[in-house]
Amino acid sequence: MKKILLILSLALTFFAVQTEAKKVALLVGISNYETANLGWKNLHATNDLDLLTPLFRKAGFEVQEIRNNAATHNAVINKLDKLAAYCKKGDKVFILLSGHGQQKVNTFGDDETYTQTFIPFNAAKKYCAKDKGEKHLTDDEINVKLKAIKKQIGPSGELMVALDACHSGDGTRGEAEIDEEPQVSTQQDGDMPAERGDGDIFGYGILKKARTTKKRGPTPCDYEVAACASQGVSMEFRGDDGKIYGALSYLFYKGITSNNGAVNFGTLYNYVKKNYSKTMKTEPHCRRGEK
Repeated sequence: MKKILLILSLALTFFAVQTEAKKVALLVGISNYETANLGWKNLHATNDLDLLTPLFRKAGFEVQEIRNNAATHNAVINKLDKLAAYCKKGDKVFILLSGHGQQKVNTFGDDETYTQTFIPFNAAKKYCAKDKGEKHLTDDEINVKLKAIKKQIGPSGELMVALDACHSGDGTRGEAEIDEEPQVSTQQDGDMPAERGDGDIFGYGILKKARTTKKRGPTPCDYEVAACASQGVSMEFRGDDGKIYGALSYLFYKGITSNNGAVNFGTLYNYVKKNYSKTMKTEPHCRRGEK
């Protein structure tokens, strides 16, 4: 009888461990764009990963990273697919995309004239034979992948996405109420180390905007924070340690450390929303999904 009870106890313990909600963070950062020779300047985005990865691991997150030349369009897409397959009901998921951003002529067929894109390592700054737009990671693609993740984790799970790039507002294609009206950065040249994007619209005068057949869907994120508006500029920032970071990533770092290392998405969201404009001369683009 004691043996049966012991086996039953071990089985229940195993089941509890297997069903316990996970905490997972996917951090994507690209610094060495110039080695791809596709027109983009180098950034300091991998510094963001160096800053945040230890904090998330200490807070109990399983951290997955994609850095530099490993962060191609297909690699990021595949990692998001695998993350969706890995997640279960009740899981807590954080995603950071840190690098360049750019607007692109919208060929998707919804009601946007230009679509927001994150720039993977193998995406070109100008339309060319190496990239006719398919290497840009569009808000439409991101939205589909985030929907799959949110479906897996369900209402009891939490999904937070941070977009530390230029033109990142609406980067998950949400229509939920915007908490703050974003403003274009008023930083002057020389105030910050680098802009994280380019004002040129990819494919302008070359690509043809698709006929509008769809309306943009709501954000699948419980919490979404972008460094700027869809037309805005995101600047890098020199931290207290003298190193250069994305301003949004640095505020996430400050928010976590100010909370004794705890990663609570709601608390972190409110901290960044409140303090971003104190660090930069612009507001972040913040939105919350509907429960």
